[in-house]
Amino acid sequence: LGRGELGRGELRLEIAQRRDERDGETLAVEAERGDARRHGYEGDQERRVQRERAAVRLQALAARLLRAQEVQHQRTLLTLQGMEQRLAALDPHRVLSRGYAWVTNEAGQPIVSARALQPGQQVQAVWSDGRALAQVLQVHSDGEA
Repeated sequence: LGRGELGRGELRLEIAQRRDERDGETLAVEAERGDARRHGYEGDQERRVQRERAAVRLQALAARLLRAQEVQHQRTLLTLQGMEQRLAALDPHRVLSRGYAWVTNEAGQPIVSARALQPGQQVQAVWSDGRALAQVLQVHSDGEA
């Protein structure tokens, strides 16, 4: 099941259970109303039945709210886990730990092309475990001998 959702079978079962609960409540109320009318204390009995029915409905709503909160909590956790994974994938230190270096000029701006370098230029190279100051001796662009 994806992201805390109910499967079709579970959803059908829950709908059927709710329908049975509602039908059972209706039958009980009708039976108690009939008894109250026969005994002549219809008003008190009917109010008591209404209170009991409201209490049962409140309990059912509380249970539904709890289930909805649990589902929402699971969805939020999955969302956060996905964000955490994406953020970790974008971490530049992970790239550097695979052997790459980050090269900057004297102003600290990244150098993204060999064409931006000049012989004799000072650069700084950063790896995952440290950094080094270097001087460019020669520059060769792709396609040059």
